[in-house]
Amino acid sequence: MAERDLVDAYEIYVHPVALGGGESVLQGLPARQGLTLTGARTFDGNVVKLEYGRPITV
Repeated sequence: MAERDLVDAYEIYVHPVALGGGESVLQGLPARQGLTLTGARTFDGNVVKLEYGRPITV
């Protein structure tokens, strides 16, 4: 869906764990998406929810 420019918002939950590697969650996107951080929330002092969306144009 993101490849066809059909996604308006992303909610990403970050769990602070040290790992040696891994794949990108947004791997394969053709270009930068131009998203803006629209919100953030912490759960139990460990998990962080990041909300990104497209800039509002009028």
